[in-house]
Amino acid sequence: MFSPNRASFVVHDPSYFRNAPFSKLLMLLFPICTTASAVLRNDERDSYKLSELRPNSLHSLLIGLSKHLFFSELQMMIPAACLIYSFRLIERHLGSSKFMAFLSGALLTALSSLAVADYVVLPFGPIINFTAMYAVFLMEVPFVSYGSVFGLPLTVHTMPMLMLAQLLLLDNFLISSCIGLVTVALSTKAVDRLLLLPSKWLDSTWFQNFLEPSTVVALPIAATIERQRIEAMDALERQFMRSQMNQIYGGNGAQNGAIPGYIDRLLGTVNGQENRIEVSEESIQQLMDMGFRDRDAIRIALIQAGGNIHEAANILLVNGQAQ
Repeated sequence: MFSPNRASFVVHDPSYFRNAPFSKLLMLLFPICTTASAVLRNDERDSYKLSELRPNSLHSLLIGLSKHLFFSELQMMIPAACLIYSFRLIERHLGSSKFMAFLSGALLTALSSLAVADYVVLPFGPIINFTAMYAVFLMEVPFVSYGSVFGLPLTVHTMPMLMLAQLLLLDNFLISSCIGLVTVALSTKAVDRLLLLPSKWLDSTWFQNFLEPSTVVALPIAATIERQRIEAMDALERQFMRSQMNQIYGGNGAQNGAIPGYIDRLLGTVNGQENRIEVSEESIQQLMDMGFRDRDAIRIALIQAGGNIHEAANILLVNGQAQ
């Protein structure tokens, strides 16, 4: 639907909001503003008309925008936060500039379409924006199943669908949902065809790295979920092969039951980690005090465990290194 600014999805560990600074900003501001709106609200109604948004002063303008942008009940913050967290995939896919352009275009399109019929009653909250973003989410993010519950497949779309369904239980949601779907087509044309994008400063380094850890290395790939599934299956296969090698060399009476180094390099479990993980002499000595005697096996176990002594001890016990 959209033409993405950079290659498909991005996977990293931990994922969270990497390459999605605007989604992170929304996640931080939305609970604060929703709480303030619920506490300071004087109106007990859960709906409003567009005619009430016509500002007579700055105070009335802010109140009118809060009715459209934030929920009036604190219980709506959790499903809204889950939706924002899921929509970060769209920002990674499209880029921050195009993502913000779509959100602002959807907001302006919704207000413009409602201006014709100001008698329409709408529920408090950004139902229009969430419906529009979920429509884009359905079209941009692939359906890849990673499990099932009672025969029903679980995908990355499952949680957003449940959260949006909870929000749509509000009164007068039908009109808001229909308007949100209409804004998808109009906003898409404005972004892709008219190129109504924010200025270049939004693509600068400081904004792209907004509140993001600099130590995390992002790995660009073609499809996030499919790649994660493949990596998980590869890890399970390597673990199975190592257990088979343990049985073979243990049964043949190999010295201390140790697996030759070339097997580790072949399976890719230790390859390249020696230069990234420093094994301290103190850790080796602690494991030797526990009863393990093979220093090479202890060093390999510490590398595999990332320096964690307890995990390394478990690895040595599984490999039969205790004496």
